[in-house]
Amino acid sequence: MEKLILNSKKLISDKNDKNFFLGKWFVNCLSKDQKKNINFSYFDTENFNFENETKKLNYTKKISKDILNEIIPVLNQLNGVKWKYKIWNIFLGHWLHHFVAVVLDRINLVKPLFKSNINYEEQLSIGKNASLASYNLRDFTRNAGLIEWNEKFISRIIYLISTNNFNNDESLLNSKKNFKSKKENFFTIIKYNCSIAILKFLEKILCKENNYLFYNSYIKNKSKLFKIIVRLGDFPFLYSFPFFNKRKIKKGIDLNLRKKFKINFDSVDLDLKIVKFLLIECLPTIYLEGFKLQKELADNSHLPKKTKVVFTSAVYDDETFKFWLADKMNSGTKLAHGQHGGGAYFILKELFWETFEFEISNKYFNWGARKNNLNPINIGNYLLDTKNENKNINSQKFLVVFSTSDLFKRSALIWDYYHYMTDGADQIQTFLDNINFSSVNELNLRLHPQDRLRRELQYSNFIEFKNNKINKVNYKSRFDKLVKKHSLIIFTYLSTEFFKMMALNKPCLVLINKKNIDNLFNAVAKKDFEKLIDVGILHTNGLSLANKLNLISNNIENWWNNKEIIKAKDEFCKNYSNPHFNIDTFINELKILK
Repeated sequence: MEKLILNSKKLISDKNDKNFFLGKWFVNCLSKDQKKNINFSYFDTENFNFENETKKLNYTKKISKDILNEIIPVLNQLNGVKWKYKIWNIFLGHWLHHFVAVVLDRINLVKPLFKSNINYEEQLSIGKNASLASYNLRDFTRNAGLIEWNEKFISRIIYLISTNNFNNDESLLNSKKNFKSKKENFFTIIKYNCSIAILKFLEKILCKENNYLFYNSYIKNKSKLFKIIVRLGDFPFLYSFPFFNKRKIKKGIDLNLRKKFKINFDSVDLDLKIVKFLLIECLPTIYLEGFKLQKELADNSHLPKKTKVVFTSAVYDDETFKFWLADKMNSGTKLAHGQHGGGAYFILKELFWETFEFEISNKYFNWGARKNNLNPINIGNYLLDTKNENKNINSQKFLVVFSTSDLFKRSALIWDYYHYMTDGADQIQTFLDNINFSSVNELNLRLHPQDRLRRELQYSNFIEFKNNKINKVNYKSRFDKLVKKHSLIIFTYLSTEFFKMMALNKPCLVLINKKNIDNLFNAVAKKDFEKLIDVGILHTNGLSLANKLNLISNNIENWWNNKEIIKAKDEFCKNYSNPHFNIDTFINELKILK
């Protein structure tokens, strides 16, 4: 008998029975012993195809827009606001796109199941009344990557397709019983209220004539930030503080309120029917049950009652600032948005964050000269703070920066989720196995911080570390401090820090899977990155990366400062990470918005 397994904790050890997985990728969550001692098989996952993924993304965009238009009147009525489409798109659109993409992905995973003889009785039982609730966007995207949550989520989809029983009374009741409100820490509230009172007092006295507000600006040099604010004619004042967004309302499910959240899920398109039906169960409580309380925090915060222009580089998490911003933009405040990171902006053919940030803003600023149909304003990489000091340039101490990993798709990004992890791990293993450690003093590995915070699978679990010169550094170690201790930084993915290191003239190498470049990069970016390949900064396989390290490890400085490298990195930085922050252009463009 072949039995469907969605949770590695429920594996069948009896050799007479076979564990069946939805794809080979699920094997990644098994230990080496499990792989040896159980009998298993799986569906062959179709090869990644960009054109097919683009069609799926366009469908996701379309139905996300249609659903948002449908539920706006209901959300306005239930939450006591009169927000327009653009405002709800800023506020809810990010989550909605992710939700739709995740549901459609899981539907595609289970479709082959109904043409097979695989036993999925347990999934029918689990899916009958599965609780799929979450508090907010961050909570949902975290859940979407977890094995146990996906077991419930996929089981729910299997149940709906198998039974055609589109009734959510039992699921919502289950959520009400098991998904509770979280009480806030008393001392956190006291500290928050005291801090807000002081900030409100100062803000009213010092900033009553201000027209601009900078929040999560990512302009790391605070001296430059204050000069910008003064030149805009405002009194310099900080608004973003770590304590401010620690107060997140986490409410449980309110059955009466959920029943008032009406959406017509009756459709001949089964996929669309499932998406709209599950929206009722999956809509994070911050958009419904916790909305009024979190908005109340925003209304009573230190953020001003009126402002003309807001500049930010992050409007993602469902926090007090997002509530305040939505309200202000609904009343006419203009939003200037900056590039959120480096990793794939103006490089990929399709990037959700890039188009989303541009759509919600009145002006959009980027780090380099490269443009697309969005036509951003290039002001340079304002994320840079200090100049790099290459004191240890020939110390033969190297830092390898690891990517993070996902077992399941959990966002609207076009990415080869179900092959990326193993493909990347294979190349990293090849790199480590071919290093000549006689010319290496230290090879330190920095694991991605999110591996421990938001992921079940750590990339390092797929790698064998066979040399005693390989060490894992504390994931909490500040990256800028680590950089100063190493002569060369080796990135295993296209990290924001890679763009920073290039702009700061810090010697670095980067490993990017050739399939990702071929499938995902736009034509202009391919040509730009080919120049990095030509000079040996970028490598598309682990062996090439190891050979380069072996060649240059004894004299990093000579390699990094040769004419070809200088020309390539200067041209790259001009296009993607200009180290010269053009403050004059930035100020002039903000003044136009006023």
